[in-house]
Amino acid sequence: MLAWTAPEPPDTAVASWLCALVMAITMVIAKAALTPAEDRQDDGSTAVMRRTARDDGSSGISRVEGGPPSPDGGTGDASHTGAVNAVEQTIEGGADPIGDRMDTGQDIRRAQKDDGVLQKIRGWLSRGEQPKSAEMGEWKQVLNSRWAEERLESEMEALLDQRCHLGAKMAGLQKMAPSLQFVHADADQLSKMISFTTTLAIDVSAKVRQLDRAKTRVAAAQQRVNDLLDLKSCAEGVQTALQAEDFEQAAAHVHRFLAIDESVVRLSEAGEAAAGRAGDSLSSAFALLHKAEVELHAAVGARFSEAVKAEDLASIERFFKIFPLLNRHDEGVKRFAEYLCSKLKASAAKNLRDAERTGPSEPRAAVIWSDTATLLFEGIARLVEIHQPIIETFYGPGWLMATIELLQASCDKQVSKIVASFNKHRSIDAKVARVRESLRAVRSGTAGSSAGTPALDPRELDPLLAELTILHARTELYVRFVRRRVMNDIEVGFFDNERAEKTAKLESIIKDSDLSRCMQELVGQYITLESYYVTECISKAVKLDTIEEGSLTSSMVDDVFFIIKKCIRRALSGGSVDGTCAMINIASTLLETEFCSVLERHLRQGFPSGYLDLSQAYSVLQTSLQQGKLHTTDTDAQKTQFLTALNNARASQEYVSSLCTTLRQEVAAQLTGSSSHERDKLESCVAGLQAVSSRFATLAEVGLKQLLSSAIKPRVKPWVDGFTAVSHDITELGGLQLDKEVRTLTAYLASVTTWSERDRMARLSQIATLLNMEEVSEISDYWGVSSTMTWKLSSAEARKVMLLRVDFKPEDVKRLKL
Repeated sequence: MLAWTAPEPPDTAVASWLCALVMAITMVIAKAALTPAEDRQDDGSTAVMRRTARDDGSSGISRVEGGPPSPDGGTGDASHTGAVNAVEQTIEGGADPIGDRMDTGQDIRRAQKDDGVLQKIRGWLSRGEQPKSAEMGEWKQVLNSRWAEERLESEMEALLDQRCHLGAKMAGLQKMAPSLQFVHADADQLSKMISFTTTLAIDVSAKVRQLDRAKTRVAAAQQRVNDLLDLKSCAEGVQTALQAEDFEQAAAHVHRFLAIDESVVRLSEAGEAAAGRAGDSLSSAFALLHKAEVELHAAVGARFSEAVKAEDLASIERFFKIFPLLNRHDEGVKRFAEYLCSKLKASAAKNLRDAERTGPSEPRAAVIWSDTATLLFEGIARLVEIHQPIIETFYGPGWLMATIELLQASCDKQVSKIVASFNKHRSIDAKVARVRESLRAVRSGTAGSSAGTPALDPRELDPLLAELTILHARTELYVRFVRRRVMNDIEVGFFDNERAEKTAKLESIIKDSDLSRCMQELVGQYITLESYYVTECISKAVKLDTIEEGSLTSSMVDDVFFIIKKCIRRALSGGSVDGTCAMINIASTLLETEFCSVLERHLRQGFPSGYLDLSQAYSVLQTSLQQGKLHTTDTDAQKTQFLTALNNARASQEYVSSLCTTLRQEVAAQLTGSSSHERDKLESCVAGLQAVSSRFATLAEVGLKQLLSSAIKPRVKPWVDGFTAVSHDITELGGLQLDKEVRTLTAYLASVTTWSERDRMARLSQIATLLNMEEVSEISDYWGVSSTMTWKLSSAEARKVMLLRVDFKPEDVKRLKL
């Protein structure tokens, strides 16, 4: 802060700034003294004054906002004197800061306050004193408030400038006023018309409701009259029909009587009694018909039983059709199903006796129990096929499931007998016990050392496993038939909620049946036996492994995968998703553990070194065998075993991929009725089997690395070292010879290997192509967008190879744009 003394004159720069401030405040205050709006239209002095204020006070306003200028930026005494004169002229001139007109007392007090501020500034200028900071802030506040008023006035002027446009709009609205009167009249008329129409509609609706009630009452009266007439007709006709043993006609009369609402007819009887008319005729008719209903029911039941004893199918069906006319649907279905079950029981018992008497040498002896179960299922299907139309016609939709439920109960009993006889004659439980004992011995490592029961021969299980799968397949076929027939009946007779309830009941009937329980037990036994069968067969295939002359793999690869494919296909043919998944998982485990361990054991022995020629590594299998037997030294036998194991690993990898592809196709073709959950489960199991191929790939890679380190690198490394130690310059003739030798080597490798040699020899072939060119520019025929060759060499590698040609100029090679 600067310190000032009274005798010293004020700073000229601050004085100039204050003068400008005074001028601006003066001009702003002058605006408050303007005349009203109606007078400003004829007076141009206001606009002149406003323009003068803007022109003269612009610099002063900017200085007020930014503060007074620094002392060294002043303009000297001349500017101070001019500023003082300007302030005095402004204050003492013709413009009065307060003005002559004030609208309110507040405006007068504000103008007086602003005038006091100006008087203080004039006194300061005349005395040459330094203003206080508080006074400076007050002056700025006055100026800023006046700036706000100026902005508001500018906005008001803008609105006034739009007066002509708004006037034109108002003129247009005034022209439209007569039209609006017509619109108002039309709208009033339309409102009255709508009100009239509404009232008329309400009246008409009331009349329609009255007519509807009258119609309903008339229809009820007609129905009551018809019921009375039918009641008398039925009472008269039922006795005649019973006497003539015309049970169908009597049932028709009783059915019509049962369809009559007895409580409503009783009201008519009460009305006749109240009116003094006799109502005895109605009471006697009701009593007569109730008695006839009882007599008819007893007669039909007795005749149905007699027809069953006599096995008179025509009479059985005749009286079976009468039960629904008496509203005895449950009784009719139960009696008829009992008759069908009796026939089914007799037929199944006969077939079971025939199966037990079948000798082992007869043609169908190996599958006689599955044939017996098949006959049972076919008998049920035949009964459903024959009698389903009768049930649907006379009993209506929904009653087929009740019939099949009763038939299924009889089927469960017969299946339990067949399975029990099957277990007894095939010794299923004993064989499963022996198999489990053998599997436990294998897991514990004591196989062959136990003095107990000898191991079961897998060949004995083959026909038994086939019969088990056939038995389960026939069961699945029967279940699909029942589900399809009942679901068609449910779809016709029920809606969404009832349909879902009936469907759930059908699934409960199937899953909770003894048939399903027996099949689940058989599937468990099948999985145990099949697991033992495939394990023993794979073990035997490994023990009997041989190498045929001219073959690159041993016999156990084909044998193992044949056995696995056979077992999985057998499980798939049984129609059991759980059984198929179990067999796929068992196969995956055996391949990944048992079979891979055999190959890994052979590969761990390593490949002995000492080959004189690289070609011996590929010709051992052909030259070391004579009639399937090895007549070689131990070293040659070890080499042969290693190479065979390596080829077996690679072939096994391909076999696994092929097996998974085949399984996916067969699953989609055979298990068409499986759910999405079951399909996902099968796909997961197949994916697990597919993952085993990576295990074989790892073994093959390990074997190749051993072969490379023990046989190829020791022999090739001295050649490579000797070759790289000398600088080689190649001529055109040398390039031609190199290309010829590369082609010969590629053809040789193609004849002794199974892998694609062109991909592995691609870089070497491209090097020979570059060195075989006649000119440097010839590379444009092979390299570029128009070339059909996929280059394995980079552009730098291609230049490096071409520089080996002594007849190619280095500068020509470097100028190539590759």
